Amino acid sequence: MLIVNRSVVSITAVMTVAGSALGAATAFRGTHIGFDTATGTPGEQLQLRTGYGTTGVPESEQWAFRFASVSGQTQLQTRSARYATDPNAPFEHASYNLRHAAPTNYRAAEGGGASPVAGWYANSSMASDPVTDRQTFNPTGADSFVSLGRLTGGSFAWEIISVTALNGSTPASFAIGMMENPSGNTNNALRQFQGVNAVSSVNYDVFGIYDSNQAGGGSLADRSISLGYGNHFHGWGFFVSQRGEYEVKMRVYDLNGVYAASDSFSFLVNSIPSPSGLAMLGLGGLVASRRRRA
Repeated sequence: MLIVNRSVVSITAVMTVAGSALGAATAFRGTHIGFDTATGTPGEQLQLRTGYGTTGVPESEQWAFRFASVSGQTQLQTRSARYATDPNAPFEHASYNLRHAAPTNYRAAEGGGASPVAGWYANSSMASDPVTDRQTFNPTGADSFVSLGRLTGGSFAWEIISVTALNGSTPASFAIGMMENPSGNTNNALRQFQGVNAVSSVNYDVFGIYDSNQAGGGSLADRSISLGYGNHFHGWGFFVSQRGEYEVKMRVYDLNGVYAASDSFSFLVNSIPSPSGLAMLGLGGLVASRRRRA
């Protein structure tokens, strides 16, 4: 298995689990979203997978995530945050909380400067005191599949197909990009955005943005994150430009055209303040009204 870029911190904090009752829980602390084809033959359609292997549903049932068809649409599903370590817990549509400020700068290796997601809402692990959602999303270059000699000749990318506002939310732009801590830094609040990741002198565009101000979200290249062949990237961050609830649809495709693109799948993101945050907002409004009356 080819593993690269292990030094980048995973996007979601992981809780330590103790006790023999949860001794098998390590497999449930995250997931890898990969892909394969039926036999690895050129021309076949890419099929979505979770985990490292190629066994599909049986393997997916052993992880905290799976792909499932609901009303003819494929969902990325997860066990609830509370029961992610329980292999008997039910699955639900995966939902990511983006409630903290996104990083403001590119990494130094890219010249620093303002990040394109500055001022947006980001994953909880972007904060100095992260909330553990137990829901990592780590799209890989199908590293385990290519190590088996499959998908030869492909160069793969993930496309953000659409971002749909739910429950009256304001239309929003959505982005996925890689994060890294500056050398020696352990404070997640200082993690910096990067748009390019180099592997063996090859630069991969690892920032994709669906721009709500452009028709169809912008060009395919702009909406894609490139993984190449056999790569295994960690440290993905999610970013959304508005407060609200959204359904994001994605798929994987082959830049070289050797394999047919996968079907789309969806997950949910929200940037609505937590109940305690809403209470603070309400308290702030109450204080302000009292001051006005005074």
